[in-house]
Amino acid sequence: MMMRQLIATLSDLPGASVDFVSTDYPDVTVVDCHLPNLPNVTVHFSGSSGVLEWGLIIRDRRTNKQLWLDWMDYTGYGESDMEKLAADMTTDIQFVLDDLRKATDFRTYKNRVFWLFTERKAEWLIDGQWRDVRLYGDR
Repeated sequence: MMMRQLIATLSDLPGASVDFVSTDYPDVTVVDCHLPNLPNVTVHFSGSSGVLEWGLIIRDRRTNKQLWLDWMDYTGYGESDMEKLAADMTTDIQFVLDDLRKATDFRTYKNRVFWLFTERKAEWLIDGQWRDVRLYGDR
């Protein structure tokens, strides 16, 4: 699923609004999405035509403060079959869209990695349970 399909899918969600964000890069598409089931956040997707990568940023809807971000990149990790990598990307985006449809809240927390470092983790509230935000499905 490339950005055009992603935008169409987001636009078809009941009550969703999708706004294009201008960029200085002609090959990059960025959209902000507001979903009625996630009223406190803006879901920000970005992707580039011809490149198998995409990103997700979650912002506080009131303050526009970035709460969390991650991205997926599919090339340069051993697999060279571009059709397979594109199919993996489509599967992963569909996985995230499925979670977005079901989520009713979002939160972040700091997770200690080893004893020195922390990382910011994110969770969706889905069916009454907090679940990690993941940008990849089971393959």
